[in-house]
Amino acid sequence: MDQAQISRPTIKKSLWRFPVIDYTAHPIYRQPGAKTGFNDTIAALKQYWPDYFAGMYRYKENRKRIMKHAFLHKRSQAPSDLAEFEESGVLIRRIDQRFIEDLKNRLNEIIGFDMDTVDIDGQEVRRYIHFANEDPEIERLQFEMLNKHDFIEIAKHYTNAKTIDMAGWKIRIQQPNTEFKKNLFADVGQSVPETNYLHVDSSFPGSMLKMVLYLGEVNGSNGPFCYVPGSHRLNEPIWRVIARRVNHKSGIQSWDPETRERFMRLPAFFRHKAEFGNDILPNSELAQTLLKHEIQVTSDVGNFILFDNSGMHRGGLVEQGRRVCLQWTMNALG
Repeated sequence: MDQAQISRPTIKKSLWRFPVIDYTAHPIYRQPGAKTGFNDTIAALKQYWPDYFAGMYRYKENRKRIMKHAFLHKRSQAPSDLAEFEESGVLIRRIDQRFIEDLKNRLNEIIGFDMDTVDIDGQEVRRYIHFANEDPEIERLQFEMLNKHDFIEIAKHYTNAKTIDMAGWKIRIQQPNTEFKKNLFADVGQSVPETNYLHVDSSFPGSMLKMVLYLGEVNGSNGPFCYVPGSHRLNEPIWRVIARRVNHKSGIQSWDPETRERFMRLPAFFRHKAEFGNDILPNSELAQTLLKHEIQVTSDVGNFILFDNSGMHRGGLVEQGRRVCLQWTMNALG
């Protein structure tokens, strides 16, 4: 079966808005007695403004590119799966297992170790494969996969791009002993919530799409990719879209005590994160809503995923076993 069948509930904009967290009332961020003085806020804004204006410029340039090429795609025939992707923000497909094994064998030769057995010694393995530099055959296999499922054409129509650029693959190997998104609030004795690591990416909407290819079995306990269908269509004010991404790129959204304090020096207007799931209060209405709508993509459902990374997603939270996958991006150019 090439096309995975999965029930994907779609969030309607009339139901709820993009998550907005009140950090002033948050028990971890606003500790009793903590105050932010006027001079602290001014100092924080001096560091923040250059990145914010740069983000505003990048956002406007991306919107100009989208409008520039919109007419090209309206006049051309759209791929059959484009409507599904526009509705949910994610496509889940299946790649033949023999193809996967051939691909893994070739990748193992390139990187010099077996991805399924290598000792990663508590550290996540991330290895970048650049096609032109390392193996043209890998590039051929990639385009065979993408063309079979029309992913390149879908990306062009969806982002209104003249061309799509793909630099290479990122191999990721994770096990439970890797410290990925764990113990974020150890200093205050707070465990991470069920919405841990739920996020949108720091790239601006419409500038890229992402793909994940499982190279082994992925179940509910070894870090499946998860997505909230329809969340890519939830409108949000431009200033908040930019604030989330600027805070991510500047590193101000991290969770160590010093960075949390720095984050709280910003005016509430700018206190928004791209990776917001860690800060959602457990058992809150928002947490329950997100978990209700989130889908979990295990390898029995499909092993090849295209998604809009401006929608809410997460993955790689391994509790048991090992997760081996490829990730790469489709960058919209033109």
